Order: sequence, then C-alpha cells, then structure tokens
Amino acid sequence: MRRPNQNNPLGKRAPHQQLWESEHQVRQMIEALPVAIVVSSGADERVESINNRFTELFGYTTEDIPNVASWWPLAYPDETYREEIKARWSAKVERSHGRVEAMEASVVCKDGARRYVEFRLSSIGKKHLITFIDLTERKQVEETLHERERHSQSLLQLSRNLERAQTYGEVLQAAREEVQDIIGYQNLWVYLLTEDRQHFKALLASGAQEKAVIDNEEVALLTIKGDRMLEEIAAVREIIVVEDARTDERTDKKIVEKLGSRTIVNIPIILLGRHLGTIGTGSFGDEGVRPPTAMESDYLKALASHLAAALDRLRLFTERKQAGQALRESEENSAL
Repeated sequence: MRRPNQNNPLGKRAPHQQLWESEHQVRQMIEALPVAIVVSSGADERVESINNRFTELFGYTTEDIPNVASWWPLAYPDETYREEIKARWSAKVERSHGRVEAMEASVVCKDGARRYVEFRLSSIGKKHLITFIDLTERKQVEETLHERERHSQSLLQLSRNLERAQTYGEVLQAAREEVQDIIGYQNLWVYLLTEDRQHFKALLASGAQEKAVIDNEEVALLTIKGDRMLEEIAAVREIIVVEDARTDERTDKKIVEKLGSRTIVNIPIILLGRHLGTIGTGSFGDEGVRPPTAMESDYLKALASHLAAALDRLRLFTERKQAGQALRESEENSAL
C-alpha cells in the first residue's frame, strides 16, 4: 500500500502525473505497433513523432521531415507524380470528417529504394495520425503474375501467327511485333551458323535495322574466329546479353558504331539438340541501354523455341517444294 505524504495524503497520483503516464503509454503503444506511424499537429502539420517502424521502412527521421510539407519532395521526387498524389490526397482529406480512407502510392526511401505503401489519416482535434502499411511484397507478386500472364498470352498469340506464316519474313515479323509489345525492342534478326561453323550468316531481319543487317557485307556475314562476342555466341547455348555494346570488351566497335548498337541480346536457336544459330534483338541509338529483366530473358528463350520450330517447318517446306520442282523439270526434259 502506497504510503501517504504531506503533499498527497491519500497517496493519489497528481493529475499532471496521470496525464504524463497516459501519454507515455500511448507513445509506447505507437512504438510497438507493426505499422509505420507519423504523429503531427497544428495547421502546419508539424511532426511530433514517428515510430521505429517508419524509420525501418523508409529510413527517414524527424530531422528529415520536421513537418508534413517536407515529406512530399522526399517521398515523391518526381514532380509530376508528386502533384498527382497530392491532388488525390487533398481531395480525400476535403471529403473526410477526421478520417481519410486508404490510398496507395509508390514511395522513395532515403536510400533510393522504392516501396509501395497504403496510407491513411485519422485526426482528433489538431492531432493527426498517419499510418503506412508496406504492400511492396504483395505488389511485386501481383506484378509478377500479371507479367507472366502477359508473356503467356503473347506466346500463345505468336504460336497462332506462326502457324499461318508462309515465309521467313512473316515469321520474323510476327515475332518482332510480340517482342516490341512485351519488351519494347523494335528490331529482330536471325543469323545461322554456316556448315563449317566458322561464320554467322544473316538469314533475315525485321525492323528499322533490316537493311543495315542484310545489305551490308560486313554485317551480313560475320567471321566468328577472333570476335569475342561471336565466339561466345557460337560456343554456348544460353542467352547472351551485352548491356552496353559501346563499352563491352567483347564487341566489334566498328560494327557497333555503324549500327548505333546499345544493348545486344542473342538467344540461341536450338532444334533437336542442334545449335543452328542465334536470334538477336536489342536497342539502338536514342533507345538507350535497355538490358532485359530475368523474366524478359525467359520470355525471349521461349520465343526463340517457337521461332526455331517455325523456321525449320518453312525450311522443310521449301526443300520439298524445290525437290518437287526439280522432279517435274526432270520429267519434262525426259519427255522431250
């Protein structure tokens, strides 16, 4: 039992002490919550406190964000996106009555990383409580599933178009359209290994670089020996990415300058275990350096398999047609 004293004979806590203890408990509860929290007050929305989860999530402290106004340019450095988010947020605040419904946005952390979060506001008098829930992992899973679905639909569409293709040009055009839609690369080309496996010979190309590949003797027939990139393409059966052809030690800088190459992607053409050549794509000139993501690389590998089967189908069709024509000519000559 608490002993009474002269100032507090009944042993009761003073009102100011009770208030202090209550506020202290509230701060402890805020610190313990698994969501990021900012407490601000007043018309200028001065930041009174942030919890550890907020700093863990975004890296910012009260020194970085003394008020809510300083949060906007840090979290949304892109002015266009920042104004869009501010406008949406302001509209929600105006419609609210002390409680703003949840809103989602992509936030830039102090270390430059991005997190996708859900945030909402609750106000009591002049006090404002803003909570942030990290949705990054969930968003990444959703985007991955969406991208996989896009890739699957693209490959299905490609398969249908390849079935109808009657020429090599139609085959490559169908593939280029899908690659352009999925990844953004605007050119596609096919090189086949010669019988002696000493050269890569251009079969066809599609896109703005078509003439540069087919009509230029230096590019239409490439000597493998002595060219580090070509030697690697001929030797391995994996996708090969040259992120920036201008600086990569494997590339022929004369050809790179002539074509304006930036990123070069080569996918092997494998059919029945045989390495027949390579399907190439990538970026040029103002398109800049654009290496494919891991999922885009997987997509290109699958696309190359579809292309290999279609090209081989047309090869067999052409050979049979030529054999039939030769037989008819022979029969006609015999009849004479």
